[in-house]
Amino acid sequence: MTSLILEIQSDRLKLVAATAKTLEADINDHSHLAKLLQAEIPENWPPDLTEDALLPTAQKLDADPSRVGWYFWYIILPSKPPETPTVVGICGFKGRPKRDGIIEIGYSMLHQYRRQGYASEAVGSLVLWAFGQSGVRRVIAQTFPDLTASIRVMEKNGFLLDGPGSEEGVVRYGISCPPAD
Repeated sequence: MTSLILEIQSDRLKLVAATAKTLEADINDHSHLAKLLQAEIPENWPPDLTEDALLPTAQKLDADPSRVGWYFWYIILPSKPPETPTVVGICGFKGRPKRDGIIEIGYSMLHQYRRQGYASEAVGSLVLWAFGQSGVRRVIAQTFPDLTASIRVMEKNGFLLDGPGSEEGVVRYGISCPPAD
């Protein structure tokens, strides 16, 4: 069986969709993950709030490889030889769009790569990718109101405050698919 490799190139970044194979390496062997992604994995990998989701996501992708792209994407900062590209964060969706066409996006950067615009660029690239997929009408994101950097990522990408989130104390932001010409 051939594994699906999905990549998005932005101005400064390369995003690579996680597969069951990359997530298994992420959980068990960072040197193998580095080979699969052809990128350096920093010592403080993984970023905040992602570790607990790796195994369940790997299981979902193993059961249905057609879901690649609808979960994690590795954010890679390319480099010029002889330097090695570096994995700087992770972003992605919480699954395929629901019947109402809504998907939720999330993102997390390693501390040393924050406040450099990488999360904003990655989210913008993924939102464009999502709106190019069948059935996606709206992308939402949730955060705590005091996480101003996270809110700024959303605002830079055109997300607007949408109301309370799904958990107490959380706010939701959203952006709708632009109408077709």
